[in-house]
Amino acid sequence: MEVCKIVEGQRYSKKLIERQITALLKVACQRVHEREKDIMQTVFHNAYHEEPYAKEFGINISDKLAQVEARILPAPWIFTILVEYLSQHATRSKYNRLMQLFFFFFVGSAFPLGSCKNGNFL
Repeated sequence: MEVCKIVEGQRYSKKLIERQITALLKVACQRVHEREKDIMQTVFHNAYHEEPYAKEFGINISDKLAQVEARILPAPWIFTILVEYLSQHATRSKYNRLMQLFFFFFVGSAFPLGSCKNGNFL
């Protein structure tokens, strides 16, 4: 698991280059046991326990993975409804374009709860 802190309002407005997109997808699509193996190999290869600067500052890095209690959060409600609606009523190219627009305009926005009746948004 990688952890990073996103500063409120932080935004990256530049488009990723093809190589960056490929690398991001490769990591995101990696199976859990493969990612675990890569992490363990990196820790072993880098020999963090022998790092003089880490020792000087009293930093100890374990060669064992941490177990963390967690839960899977449900998908955002509006996104779930939108995906279901588009997958049933749009062509593949139209679906892809609408999803791109959705992410461009609505990611990071807050929505009040709405309702859906017979497949029509109210």
